[in-house]
Amino acid sequence: MPGTGTTSEGLLDAVFESLPGQVAVLDADGVVLLVNRAWREFAERAGGAQCGPGTSFFGVCARAQGAAAGEAALAAAGVRAVLDGVTREFTMDVACDTPLGRLWFSASAVPLLSGSGALLSYLEITERKQSEVRAAYRAAHDPLTGLPNRFLLQDRLAHALAAASRGDVSVALLFLDVDAFKRVNDRFGHVVGDAVLVEVARRLRRCVRPGDTVGRLAGDEFVVVCAGPRAAASAGAIARRVETAMAEPVLVEHGALRLGVSTGIAMGRPGDDADEVLRRADEAMFRAKAGRR
Repeated sequence: MPGTGTTSEGLLDAVFESLPGQVAVLDADGVVLLVNRAWREFAERAGGAQCGPGTSFFGVCARAQGAAAGEAALAAAGVRAVLDGVTREFTMDVACDTPLGRLWFSASAVPLLSGSGALLSYLEITERKQSEVRAAYRAAHDPLTGLPNRFLLQDRLAHALAAASRGDVSVALLFLDVDAFKRVNDRFGHVVGDAVLVEVARRLRRCVRPGDTVGRLAGDEFVVVCAGPRAAASAGAIARRVETAMAEPVLVEHGALRLGVSTGIAMGRPGDDADEVLRRADEAMFRAKAGRR
């Protein structure tokens, strides 16, 4: 049929331009030959075409800076492998810092079926990545106080103990229990009890060093993971600061509540795991609480 070739070419052009992802055609050297509408529109929104026709994809990757440099190098290596025929497909999730903020893309490259070169595509997955980050945060943090939960605490304690086993640092664990907290809940209700726990968490954060981990185990139980060359002395200093901080009344809608905190400290020993250190710190806390009665 006359004109079939022209019609087919027009259809292919229309399909290429209509693709929702950002798509570019690269030659054998990684130079951009052609980009679709989604690629051009994103370039305009992001402040200008940084990788338009005539631009070297590898040159753009080489100019990446900061945290993006490592991912750009991986993307360049993957695309090069496709162009060299080492692999039939390359895919990876890539974070890009743009004037629009940090955006995430699923990048993929496949060889062109005819001739040399590759088809490179970027599909934005920022919303999915942000959802994954939020889900990961919720899985590792206490929803009331925002502090690390038991899962994250044990993970950080295990890493600290592993570092201590290599002789890099020593590890101390503070186990803290709010005195008479059950009476607060029974008298004023859980809304006031929750407000007290949030305030306790806020004060604990102010008592520790930047590298320490404050977390909530459950109920009114909190812990501090303290690692460093002088962890024992640092833990003692933190305990004294906590004692001073908790001497101040906690203001709630019913008035001012005076609460104390019983603290137990355990040092990590060779061969300890996280559960063992937590157990000893818990026992030390109960001894301290018994001495306060």
